[in-house]
Amino acid sequence: MIRNIGLKSILAWSLPLQILFFSWIGQHQNWVENIYIKLIFNKLTYFLRSITGWFDFSIGLIFLYFIFGFVFYFFIKNIINFAKKRIQLKVLIQNIFSLLSITYFIYFLSWGLAYYRKPIAEINQLNTENISFNEIKMLANQLIILTNNTRKLIADSTARSENIKQYFKVAPAGYQAISKKTKEFYYEKPSIKIGFNKTILGYLGSGGIYSFPSGEANINANNSAFEAPFTICHEMAHQLGFASEEEANYISFLACTNNPSPIFKYSAYSEAMTYTLNNIFNQDSIAYYQLKSQIDSSVIGDFDYARAKWKKYQIPILRKISSGIYDIFLKSNNQDEGIKSYGLVVELLVGEMRKNGLNLQKNTN
Repeated sequence: MIRNIGLKSILAWSLPLQILFFSWIGQHQNWVENIYIKLIFNKLTYFLRSITGWFDFSIGLIFLYFIFGFVFYFFIKNIINFAKKRIQLKVLIQNIFSLLSITYFIYFLSWGLAYYRKPIAEINQLNTENISFNEIKMLANQLIILTNNTRKLIADSTARSENIKQYFKVAPAGYQAISKKTKEFYYEKPSIKIGFNKTILGYLGSGGIYSFPSGEANINANNSAFEAPFTICHEMAHQLGFASEEEANYISFLACTNNPSPIFKYSAYSEAMTYTLNNIFNQDSIAYYQLKSQIDSSVIGDFDYARAKWKKYQIPILRKISSGIYDIFLKSNNQDEGIKSYGLVVELLVGEMRKNGLNLQKNTN
């Protein structure tokens, strides 16, 4: 706790000023892209990855768990002290707002502004205007074929393996390939970890998480091998400053499908297929079931296997609370669709399909 009352007062009053300042910056995408991302974020995360990449365990998640614990203790202690009249209301407010002020500044400087960067559709020259339902069905058909074909290259024991750490060293190859066309995808100094405590992440429904204080990509050990590559590349996209969830999904798709490893391609195609079919189900359930019937039984078997693994962590009330909190978090960070934004990757995939002459597979090298 900051003991200097004058400093606490300054910090407390600086919070609304910070909110106004960062909101103003967020309205200037070119500044965010060319100054914040290129000169601050990229250099900061490169530095962090250079350090944390040497360690085998997740420094960032341990730090985040500690911070959450400290913040909880801080609030409870101050509320109790106020209730017992050990501190006045003014001191309580100063204590809380001074902590929020510090947290807000660190968060926006190290990560928050990334939500306001230039859209990936503009960076990668994608046309996502006036997408028709027929185009989405065309996308689904291609993804089903690609998913079925790549699955034939992979043994059941490989697709459903628990050994996902082996893919950490393979993942950068896809980014190396796509960075030849888009310089913003250039990736070096990997820092990819098994997320500390898979049980906590499991109950939160998280397959992976980017810890911005350390620049690490953390992957939940509950992922099966066919799920892991897409999750890994998704978190790597966050490491490059692509905060938007649908954009991280799109970049992950590109990185995986341009990776020479069949399981990376399969991971991307099967994940993209799922998002696309979910989109179709919400518009036409009959078309959804017609398309789903074309999926190979081995692919269905993989999904059933993964569903059974994750089921033990599905406590409805806990999942609803964690999803609700994350939904609010995303909406407060320029993600209007909140948690639904993951599924918006379908629009970007249609844009990619259009870009490649309606042939999605042309996006690979």
